[in-house]
Amino acid sequence: MSVDDNFNFEYVLKNGKKLLTTVVKPGLRVSTELSDKEVKISSDDNGNDLVILNKMGVYSFIMKEIIKVIQVDDKPMNKVTFDHLTEVGMTKGELDDFMNVINTFYLS
Repeated sequence: MSVDDNFNFEYVLKNGKKLLTTVVKPGLRVSTELSDKEVKISSDDNGNDLVILNKMGVYSFIMKEIIKVIQVDDKPMNKVTFDHLTEVGMTKGELDDFMNVINTFYLS
């Protein structure tokens, strides 16, 4: 996998499909909102506070605000959603890996 200076990278799924992804370098508003979504605090039945990693919220936010374009085998994906990624055959492990690439190269 390679990442270029224009925020493009290619991710190959286990099924052989190639996802060419372009992301937008987030500004201050997006970075701040993303930070707010990373964890959520909840309480258990005994009133103890629990800190929970909010992957669903973070992934949804990245799909909406940061991923600009995904092409699947050179065909544009109209909208980046969990359902569309499932349709192209992305697994949960691949989703985690894909989002980690975005986090490592663009959000750190």
